[in-house]
Amino acid sequence: MKVRSSVKVMCDGCNVVRRKGRVYVVCSKNPKHKQVCYLVVCAILTVYLF
Repeated sequence: MKVRSSVKVMCDGCNVVRRKGRVYVVCSKNPKHKQVCYLVVCAILTVYLF
């Protein structure tokens, strides 16, 4: 799991998920694409983007 300040979708299998105030990218095709964003700013930005 990669910890990043901004998470990005890398392929078609990636999905953006919000859990417990964190933003995750979970990929069904490639498990190496898993990412998490702990920052509050990242959680606020995804509300407007998605």
